[in-house]
Amino acid sequence: MLTVCPLPGMGLTVFAFINAYRALRRGDSKQANKMFRARVAAQGFTVIAMVAGSMYYNQDRQKSKELRKIKEETDAEEKRQKWIRELEARDDEDKAMRAMLEKKALTQSGAAGQQDADKNTQVGTGGILGRMGLWGPAETKAAEEQVAAAAAAASETTNEKRRENPRSSLGALGEVYGKKKDDGESKK
Repeated sequence: MLTVCPLPGMGLTVFAFINAYRALRRGDSKQANKMFRARVAAQGFTVIAMVAGSMYYNQDRQKSKELRKIKEETDAEEKRQKWIRELEARDDEDKAMRAMLEKKALTQSGAAGQQDADKNTQVGTGGILGRMGLWGPAETKAAEEQVAAAAAAASETTNEKRRENPRSSLGALGEVYGKKKDDGESKK
């Protein structure tokens, strides 16, 4: 307690000073001299207590500073390890997601390839009747010709149905640009 707080030394100093004052009032010079010497000793004790206290606190501050530094280092390392684990978890999730997307793409491309193969076998086969074997090759050829003729007739009718507005020049401009585009394609 004495090295931590100089209050006892200060109390002794005040006690010696008060007793010296009383001795002087009574006229006892011997007692007054003893109390003045005791006051000087108490003040010396107070100064020594203050110096020892500051040295003790300085050592205590250094120890606590070292402990704080070690704690900060362990906290920083712990935080770094948590961050690394988080990054690894995100990387694993990312790899799993990519693998799933690749698998899905392969499945879709395989399904699309199979659908194309099915379409190729189904074109002109008569759909369900072709699968059942009730649609023959002759009917297939006739159906294809009918589809082609219908498409040609539809394109001719759209050209015939087109009316021109005499007040608008857009139709003429469209034809001019269309011709230029056709000429550009034929040159290539």
